[in-house]
Amino acid sequence: MTNYNSGFSPITQFLTDSPNYGKVGELAVKDYMAQQGTAMTADGLVDKTDIEADAREKIAKHEAEAIKARGAAAGKAAMWQGIGSAAGSIGSSFANSGGFNRIFEGTPEAAQNVASGYSPGLGVPLDAYFGPGSYSGKP
Repeated sequence: MTNYNSGFSPITQFLTDSPNYGKVGELAVKDYMAQQGTAMTADGLVDKTDIEADAREKIAKHEAEAIKARGAAAGKAAMWQGIGSAAGSIGSSFANSGGFNRIFEGTPEAAQNVASGYSPGLGVPLDAYFGPGSYSGKP
């Protein structure tokens, strides 16, 4: 028979020292948290890359719109410059041909026609152009 009071229990004689489960749990938690931290860092880097790509795309779109607007403005400026040049050419041609002096210059017959109430060259009554009585004063 075994004496249970002798300090030697038959159960404890064949069991080895048990591991420190608190330390094992602590290491497991630290490892898990390190994995989670790495995963969160990777997710953050992917999100950062996506945000930067979206920003680059928006910048490129705005730059393209600016280039397009700049081209349209240059085209309109050239068009208006051409129109101005054409108007200047017409004006200088008109001035070189005698301008308004030439228009109002005419024969004495043309002046007599106008004084009589008729168009200078065609002999049509001016009232026909401007309405009855508008030139002659007669209804």
